[in-house]
Amino acid sequence: MIYGSAVFYDFEPKDSQRLPKPKQDKEGNLIGVDKDIIIGGMGRDLIAAGIGDDVIWVDNEQAESNNTHNNDKGDWALGGQGSDVIYGGANKDFLQGGADNDYVYGGGGDDVILGDGHIRFGIKNQVLRSDNQILSIEHTYDQVNHKENTLKQKTANLQDYKTFEWNIQVDTDKMDYLLTKQKDIALANNYHLLDESYKHNANDFLYGGKGDDLIIGQYGNDYLDGGKGDDILWGDDNRDEDIEGNDTLKGGAGRDRLIGGKGNDAYVFDLEDLAKSGADDKTIIDSDNSGIIKINHYDLTGTQFFKSANASNLYQSDDGKFDLIRYDNGNYSLLSKDFNASIAIENTPTTKDGDNDILLGMILKETKNTAPIVHNPVSDQMVLAGRDIALGLGEVFFDADGDELTYSIQGADGLHFDPATKMLTGRAPDKGVFNITLTATDPKGEHANTSFTLRVNERPTLVSALTLPLVLSQDDAMMQIGLDKLFVDNDGDALSYSLSANSLSGIYIDNNHLIIDPATTEIGMHDIIVTATDSFGQSVSTNASFTIKGSEPIVMPEPVLPITPTPDPTTVGKRYVGKLGADDITGDDKANTMSGLTGNDVLSGGRGNDTLIGGFGHDTLIGGLDNDLLIGGYGNDTYLYRKGDGLDAIRDVGGLDILKISGLTLSDLGFAKQGNHLFIDVKQNDDGIIIEDYFKSNSIIPSQKSFPNIERIYINDKFVGHDEIIKMADVVI
Repeated sequence: MIYGSAVFYDFEPKDSQRLPKPKQDKEGNLIGVDKDIIIGGMGRDLIAAGIGDDVIWVDNEQAESNNTHNNDKGDWALGGQGSDVIYGGANKDFLQGGADNDYVYGGGGDDVILGDGHIRFGIKNQVLRSDNQILSIEHTYDQVNHKENTLKQKTANLQDYKTFEWNIQVDTDKMDYLLTKQKDIALANNYHLLDESYKHNANDFLYGGKGDDLIIGQYGNDYLDGGKGDDILWGDDNRDEDIEGNDTLKGGAGRDRLIGGKGNDAYVFDLEDLAKSGADDKTIIDSDNSGIIKINHYDLTGTQFFKSANASNLYQSDDGKFDLIRYDNGNYSLLSKDFNASIAIENTPTTKDGDNDILLGMILKETKNTAPIVHNPVSDQMVLAGRDIALGLGEVFFDADGDELTYSIQGADGLHFDPATKMLTGRAPDKGVFNITLTATDPKGEHANTSFTLRVNERPTLVSALTLPLVLSQDDAMMQIGLDKLFVDNDGDALSYSLSANSLSGIYIDNNHLIIDPATTEIGMHDIIVTATDSFGQSVSTNASFTIKGSEPIVMPEPVLPITPTPDPTTVGKRYVGKLGADDITGDDKANTMSGLTGNDVLSGGRGNDTLIGGFGHDTLIGGLDNDLLIGGYGNDTYLYRKGDGLDAIRDVGGLDILKISGLTLSDLGFAKQGNHLFIDVKQNDDGIIIEDYFKSNSIIPSQKSFPNIERIYINDKFVGHDEIIKMADVVI
């Protein structure tokens, strides 16, 4: 007989001052905590662990319990308060977790296990006396050391043998237990189930082991596993039908009976136990039909069973895996081609869901209903922005039972769907995509759906309005405006362009560009409209107005001879001579002379009337401010002229040469022929550029058209061709 703590602690409140209080030692460790490890060893033990989180081995620690059906009398173990772990032995044990969350392992015998019971054994003592011998020595423990008490007694209390004659029997019909041979020994406590103050934190794990066990979970959400043997598992309490918990009951091998009681219980089976040859049948009893069945984690909840056409009491699952037989007494048997055992479902009331019966989450239907199917899927559709929509959605579904289908639609916000005519109508918005799902439902609730997109094709978009100068002169250069900069189509449709104007002379569209040629456009005011149209006929327009005025006479400046600017003698500067190779020479503010000699040189005069001589190579000549003479020499030379650079003269003898004018537009300049020279006049002041011998024929064949010595002229990065310059200079060649 072993006690883990004083018996009067058993029902003390946890804040009672009579309970031992743990202390800290010098190292800060808790001492005096009531956590016991009790090993009963051989023989029939009576063990009450008392308070604290205790571990009990009724036999030897970690002994192998290999008896498979043993009715030999075993041990009586009570965990008491605390989260206890109890290991049963090889014989028939009576094991109780007591209060709190406990783990109980039954072992090898035919055990009775209570999750939250507190039945403590009674004892009967005999007193022995002796005048010559010491029969008892008292020991004490001061939380540090065990000590022998000096009080030695010549009497001793021994337990009467009747104390250990107790036995426990299981009534398999009533599925209950009975303690016997206790008539003359009163129980110290007789609580088959603790009172409701202990129902919280009562989630127990109870494992039967290898015998024919009776396991009763009682309070809390318990996990019960019968293990091997013909077990009886009660998820709640077998004597109080009001106890409720969400329990898991696993039958294991053997002819097991699983009684869930109230709550959302799960009845779990391993397919291996059901499928093996000679497998034992199982029985489920669920008083409120709130449980479910799982086989190898396969949940039968929601599985549909249809009444067989060949047998009125047979239901078959829609996946063909299971059969369910209904008996006249209201009980059922669950069978499967994968089983060699049956699962009986007894004393479990079904519930109604419409016309269907629900049994442990399984749906029992009187007739098998075929769900509708999609017969003609709806293809993706396109509608034009702002246009009326009238889309017929009939003949999409087929129902083999001939049921009348009801229709609904999702994703068509802003449109109207008539379920009777199955027409989708409305007006398309300016843009957007409808992701539409059409659903057909039969009277049994089975349905099918099809999805499609209804895409709105947008009108072309005007991203930039047409902007033109208010006044253009017939002297102005031709204008080109890319229409792809004004219009875009968000759907990627190809756009075509059209033009409307009060006169189309000199105004036209070519290669997706609006062309305005002032020279050939009638004098006066013009209103033009440009329209972009997509491939579906949707369009958008932009408009602008401008006025064409006539040509103005060219006022030629007085000829300046000699043409070549002469440096100011009062500001004569240095003479710079480059080396062989590429030179980079920059002058000061005086009249300097620079010679690059060979190489690709960069000569920059700065201020002053400079003379720049490139020599051989592809040179870059920058006159800078004041009046400069730029002599390119042989090679492909580049002349740079900026607004305000004065009056420069260019003398070039060969190569493919470029003149780049920046800071000025074509309208800022005038062009005139002076002998063989070209004079480019800056209208705002006396600045300009003289290109010597620009009009002198360089062709060795007299009849061949001449070409200029400066082959390419750019004004603000815009190329101006030789023919255009001839036209502007009013030269007849």
